[in-house]
Amino acid sequence: MMDFERILQFIIFSSITSFCAFSPIIVPLAVIFLSWAWSSTIILSLSLIYCCWLFIDRHTDSEGGRWSDCLRQCYIWTRWVQYFPLTLIKTMDLDPNRNYIFGYHPHGIGSFGALGNFGTDATHFSILFPNIRPHLMLLRMQFFNPFTRDLLLGSVGKPIHVVQIDHPTSNDINQLHNEYLQAVEQLFVENKNKYGLGHVKLEII
Repeated sequence: MMDFERILQFIIFSSITSFCAFSPIIVPLAVIFLSWAWSSTIILSLSLIYCCWLFIDRHTDSEGGRWSDCLRQCYIWTRWVQYFPLTLIKTMDLDPNRNYIFGYHPHGIGSFGALGNFGTDATHFSILFPNIRPHLMLLRMQFFNPFTRDLLLGSVGKPIHVVQIDHPTSNDINQLHNEYLQAVEQLFVENKNKYGLGHVKLEII
């Protein structure tokens, strides 16, 4: 029999994952239901306000996101990573005065390991690697989902556009790798002054 802790972990994991995956369907249905069951005027007004916010905030995903320690350290993420469980294993110290690119492959369809370890602080990244701020790079379409985008903006960086290729060649992979590195370098150059890193030079090794 499953104990209460395991049930709680499952509920949190399934709720967050389902909402993130199906928010384009869930949100409109919720608006329709609440408009019918509660107040259509209030719900439609809130929906209009959120749509205006989406328009105003439409470029944030391309400018490094919106960092939030409170969001990354939220209690629900601890339960979320415990469902698997996820563990971040440190094998060496990293110099916080340098910049790093972590490749996470293969990550599976959900990228749960990358999100849990680097998109949140549930596996204690900030303790294991102090003064290093991780950002995830995602596909642009991830930021089209209502409310999910606001969740992701607190922990990710700039999205990159990837053309789907059923049978990629080595040249296709190398080209995508180069585009990825260029996107990382551009993101750093555009935002380094905002975080007081104007004197830091990015070195990709």
